[in-house]
Amino acid sequence: MNSKHWLNGTTSSRRPSATGSIGSRANRPSKLDEDQREQFFEHLQQPPTELGYDQQAWSPKLLLDHVKEEYGVEYSEGHARKLLSKAELSYRTARPRNHEADPAKEAEFKEIVEKKNGPN
Repeated sequence: MNSKHWLNGTTSSRRPSATGSIGSRANRPSKLDEDQREQFFEHLQQPPTELGYDQQAWSPKLLLDHVKEEYGVEYSEGHARKLLSKAELSYRTARPRNHEADPAKEAEFKEIVEKKNGPN
């Protein structure tokens, strides 16, 4: 360890990132060049249906499929979420139940099914 690293409180020649962690990947070059990156973010501003996909909105999985197919690049799902966020897009996950469902009708249906099938 040289004196510069000792003064900085680090034991590695790798520089701390903005968050203070050593060995961060924050300064790695992008997997896409500048033109590809610009085109990619333009694609994200269009509905996926305009690019030939069946989905109406971008999801992390669809983004990963698109970037691999279009540019031959692979990212993690976490990075896909970051890219969606950077493009000022959000995604939704499936709801476990219909948010518009009537609780009274659901209870009535459950009761009918339990009577028909017998108690569990």
